[in-house]
This record gives sequence, C-alpha cells and structure tokens, in this order.
Amino acid sequence: MFLDLFRTFWRCWRPLVLADILFKVAATLVITPLIALAFRAFVEASGREVLADEDILRFFTSPIGLVSGVLIGGVLLATLVLEQAVLLRILWTSAAGHYPRVTSALMGAMADTWTTVKLGSLLVASAILLTAPWAILLGLVYWWLLTGHDINYYLAERPAEFWWAVGIGVALVTACVVMLGMLLASNIFAVPLVVVRRMHVRQSLQRSRELTRGRRWRVTAWLLGWLAVVIVSPWLLFAAYLAVGGWIADLPESLAVLTVLVGLLTLVHFVLSFVLHLIAVIGFALIVWRLWQRMDPDALEATSAANVEALDTDRQWLVWNRWRLAFAGLVGLTIAGIVGSASLAGLKLVDDCEIIGHRGGAAHAPENSLAAIRGAIRARAHWVEIDVQETSDGHVVVVHDRDLKRLAGDGGEVHASTLEQLAKLDIGSRVGAEFKGEPVATLDDVLELAKGRVGVVIELKQYGHDDQLEQRVVDLVEKHEMANEVIIISLDRKMIAKIRELRPEWNIGLLTAVKIGDLTRIDTDLLAVSKELATPALVAQAHFRDRDVAAWTLNTRDSLDRMMDRGVDYVITDDVPLAREVLAERNERPLPARWLRALVAGMD
Repeated sequence: MFLDLFRTFWRCWRPLVLADILFKVAATLVITPLIALAFRAFVEASGREVLADEDILRFFTSPIGLVSGVLIGGVLLATLVLEQAVLLRILWTSAAGHYPRVTSALMGAMADTWTTVKLGSLLVASAILLTAPWAILLGLVYWWLLTGHDINYYLAERPAEFWWAVGIGVALVTACVVMLGMLLASNIFAVPLVVVRRMHVRQSLQRSRELTRGRRWRVTAWLLGWLAVVIVSPWLLFAAYLAVGGWIADLPESLAVLTVLVGLLTLVHFVLSFVLHLIAVIGFALIVWRLWQRMDPDALEATSAANVEALDTDRQWLVWNRWRLAFAGLVGLTIAGIVGSASLAGLKLVDDCEIIGHRGGAAHAPENSLAAIRGAIRARAHWVEIDVQETSDGHVVVVHDRDLKRLAGDGGEVHASTLEQLAKLDIGSRVGAEFKGEPVATLDDVLELAKGRVGVVIELKQYGHDDQLEQRVVDLVEKHEMANEVIIISLDRKMIAKIRELRPEWNIGLLTAVKIGDLTRIDTDLLAVSKELATPALVAQAHFRDRDVAAWTLNTRDSLDRMMDRGVDYVITDDVPLAREVLAERNERPLPARWLRALVAGMD
C-alpha cells in the first residue's frame, strides 16, 4: 500500500499542494477570525474576558460553556473536515482519469460547508459523550484517594494512595484514549462517503461503521503510523536545525555573514516545517482515500462514475527552469537578509531580567521560611516570592499548602489552626538538621526581614477561608511602609481585583498555568505564567500592553537560559545562586551563540 500511496500522490501532487495552501490561506483569513470572535462572545456572555486556570473548568462545565464547546469544537473539526474534503475531491478527480481543477475542488468543498459543520458537531458531541464517563470516574478517584490532605503532600511524599490513584488513572485514561481511537477509526470514511457518494451525514457515519467493522485495528494501525511520522519528523528537523546552528555559532563574529546565515537558516527551517505540515495533512487524506477504496466495494463504481472537469489551463505552472530557479534564489537571499537583520535587531545583548526566589528560595532551605529568605538575600535575589493565608485567629502566615502534612507531618488545616498552634510546628527538620526548629513564618516577620534588602512578591492563597486576607495583607504592608517593595499576585482574579480596589496604585499580578484567550487584556501589572505559557508571542504582546512577564518555576540552567532568551522580565526559581550563575555566563557568551539560543527559545 505504501507504493500505492506514493503513486497516487505523485500523479496529482501539484494540485494537492496548491489546493491545501489556498485552503490554509482562506481559513486563516476568514474561518479562524470568525471562530475567535464567536468564542470570545461566548466567554463574555458568561461574564468573563479571559479564561485562566480554574475559570476554564468552571466555564466548560456551565451550560453556556458546554454549548460553546460543542459548537466551536464542531466548527474547528469541520474546518479540518473541509480541508480533507478539498484534498479528497482532488484525489477523486484524478482517480476518474482527469487532471484536477483546484478551483473546482475548493468551490465544491465550500458548497458542502453546512454538511461538514454538521458532521464535525456530531463527531465532537460523540467524543464528549464518550469522554464524560471516564472524566467523572477520574474525578471520583481523585476525590476518594487524594483529597485527605493538600495535593502537594501526595506529589512530594507519594504515599500508597498516590500510587493507587496513578495506577487507576493511567488505566482509565488509556481506556478512554483507546475508545476515542476506535471512534475515529470507525468514522474515518464519513468524509469520502459525503464527498464522493453524496450521502447524508448520519447515513455516512453509519456506513463508515459498517465498512470498518472487524477492520478497525487495521485502520488504527495506519493512523498510528501516520501520527508517529507527524510527531517524529519535526523533531528530526529541529535536531538538524540545531546542528547547523551550532556550526554557525562557532564561526567568527562577522556581522554581514552572520546576518545572511541567520536569515537563510530561519527561512529554510520555516519552509521545511511548512512542507512537513503539508505532507502530514495530504498524507492523512491519501491514507483515508486508499483505505476507503480497498474496503468499500462501491468505491470504484462511485469514483469512475464521477462527473468531473478536466483542467483547461497550462499544467506546467510548477515546472522549474534555470531562470525561475535563479529568480527564486535571488528572492530567497533577499528574504534571508531581511529575516536575519530583523532577528539580530531583536536580540537582547544586555540581560535586565530580575530573579525571584520561589517560596523564598526553597532549593537550599525550608520553603517559605525566614531561613530561605535570608539565603536568597545573601545570593542577591531581586525578589522573594511567598504564599500567605489566614489562621483561625486572624493572623497572616506564610504557608503554601492548605495544611502542613508535607512540611511538618501535621494534617491540621491552616485556616482551622491558631498562630500559637502553628508556631509549635517544626518545618525545618525534614529539610536538614541545620534547620531543626524552623518555625512557620508570619507575613509580619517576612516584611520586617525583607525591608530595604529584597522585594517581596506576595501570593494570596485561596482555599475558601480568606474572609479578610486582602485587607490584612494591605494593613501589614502599610505598617512596614513597603508599598513600593511588594507585588501582590494570586491565581484568583477576584483577590487581585480586590487589591486593585483597595490600593489602585499598587503593583498586582495574575498567576496562571493555563489560559484561553488574551491574558494581556486583564487589568494587571504582571503576568506570572508557567514556562509553557511564556512564549515569545505572549511576552511581546504583554510588553506592547505595558505588562511585565514572570516565568515559573525554573530550576535548571536550560529553562532559566531559555526564558531569559525569550525576554521575560522575571525568572521565578527555587535556586537563586543557579540563576545568578546563568546570568553571569550569559554575559560571557559570544554573539553567534546568543543568537542561536534566542532563535531556539522562540521555536521550542
């Protein structure tokens, strides 16, 4: 079948490539903006602007979120189905003995837009219904095994309950993925049945299930092979990019040569990445087409009976001669020079990134302790980050988890304990003998120690028992006259909004690990995001809107280096001395090496 796939592709590769490029352009200009506007309307109708962390779960479990999930998901899947429909029309025309007309394939697929939207929505709804029971079971397992203490205790100590939850969870997720794979395999022929045999949506789904009955593992094997190629190919390309980039980084620092080579390498990487994407999409259509022709006894008759048009224009539009090649080379060099100049112009030669000690600097002392903060000050951190919550008697203590099971072996929750009770606990012995007797710190203690020595990023914890936390934090900061030395952040947007209401001039920040929408639209001074979210695009957009970006939690040289290359304003790390070392090493790095790392940071 591999030979059949290649022959089929080679027979009509030009129209396949052109049709897919034109469809992507149309989708980018028309479909994608419409989907974005529609989803934004759904989100705003729920009373939100952007979804971050827990907001995402709350939104998609609400009625309006479920409706938007099905509709927007259906449109997204319909877009993919439309793209496949265009390619299948090309293959259909070629199989009927004609040279395909790209415009006819595009217009024919567009005429079936409503049909493909219905098909996409039905498939999305089926996937949601199939996934829902497994998600509910996962939730029950989590509630049963992992809610006795703070989740960080289970992640750090990994007791028997943790491993039971992991084992059951892996089994449930595996079963769910297998079921979704079977759903895809059973409905794989719905598109050619709609496009070629002109079946109604439900009829095509039913017929596809009939054709794949007893053959779904074979279909799944082909899909898994295709998926493996799709995953591995970009990594191989990226490895080649790094190898060539490493060679360039060792060259003498000639600005003119470096500019051209930078541009050429970036341009070639972009073109090859796009080609790989085209091959992946077209390859999927080829696999579906050939499997359908082999498994549907009526496929040959439907194909040969096709009423299709032959191409009436010159087919040689992609035949290259030396003049076209020379012109393309000249254009490529010009673009390479422009790309290289832009890349080098945007390269930061001076690092102004500031270091934040996560939980005070927890790599070398008990987290959120005065000992950790003293260590961070000695290591010349710019800031320390701490977590605060309230005790039952109204004090603000510096504790991350909702209980102290992980740090002190005590399962009592912070909100139900008095300061006197917490003060008796030892949070240092588990870290090292030198920290034996280290007590739970109060915010008052931290501010007194930090004043004039290091800035303090105060994260407000929200465990449902925070009646006056915002006001008490404000009072303590003002008691120590440190309004200009603190940043108040939280995962909970209501808490930072409350701080903004109480003290509009203070610096506040949103902490988030996942997001849907434009985070830079939120009224905040700082976006403290996970390293996965800290993309060059987010950093650039945040800076355009006068927002700073902090990336967390960076505890390796590579992650610190990568985030600095991306231009974040703050790096949040447990290991302040390591971050200082990385900053010093970067100042000694030659220009080609700095450029290579900056480009790599923008691509991975």
